Amino acid sequence: MDNLLIRNPVPADLPGMYKSFLAAFSDYQLPFRLSEEAFHKKFVEKLSIDFNLSCIALDQQKIVAFIFTSLACYDGKWTAYNGGTGVIPAFRGRQLTARLYNVILPQLRKQDVEQCVLEVLTTNHQAIRAYEKIGFKKSRYYNCFKLLSVPKRGETTIQGVMIGECPNPDWDLFNTYDDDNSSFLDSQSLLKKNLKNEVVVTAVYNGKTIAYVIYQKNGRFSRIGVDPDFRGKGVGSALVHFAFRDCDNKELTVINVNRENDKIIRFFTNLGFKNQVDQYELKLVL
Repeated sequence: MDNLLIRNPVPADLPGMYKSFLAAFSDYQLPFRLSEEAFHKKFVEKLSIDFNLSCIALDQQKIVAFIFTSLACYDGKWTAYNGGTGVIPAFRGRQLTARLYNVILPQLRKQDVEQCVLEVLTTNHQAIRAYEKIGFKKSRYYNCFKLLSVPKRGETTIQGVMIGECPNPDWDLFNTYDDDNSSFLDSQSLLKKNLKNEVVVTAVYNGKTIAYVIYQKNGRFSRIGVDPDFRGKGVGSALVHFAFRDCDNKELTVINVNRENDKIIRFFTNLGFKNQVDQYELKLVL
């Protein structure tokens, strides 16, 4: 066995975690070109890393492997979400993912965490095998979409609909407009923690909110929902167009759409979004 030090990270490790992240994903199927500021927004603010339940492996002072963990209620259960696992190329083949989980899992059980959840590309067979050896099982199949041009359509057929930013989201109402549970990253509990980086926009008709969309300025959609009584009337399309005009990045992305949700998949494909990659959600019951 090597002399790697495996421990929980602390905030002072963030610069090293960033460097390790870039090295670990340098040959990944989806390229990551995150600046250090974007890394902080993605993992510390959006993911809300729990340093006490994350784990790193160090070769002397260099971080060579990591698991970034977030803790929240998901699907009604206290859940540890793996928002990022990586091993730098020179240290692969040493079962470091399993060794990191050997440290994390007892800590999770002490906190009465009920399940662990993560996502992995369906084509990443090596990672899937590694997680299945630990005990993870496939629980959902997700499509991920990207829009590279101006979205098709965009005008609602309903006269008098007002679209604009919403300073006080009505989360309970929004939930009634969703056809499917969001993935962990876009669950209500995480969105509330990250509202400073999220834009919430609503469509209001006769004083009633009939639709909403939540997105980030980088073009990353978080959630969208329309009152069932107002679907098929262009309200959702108008919200996407509003977001497109407002976003700094015009390459809009939507991740983790449940493949079984035919309605939302048709909605995005009709607007011109293309399915780029697919992911499995994997779950480990503790």
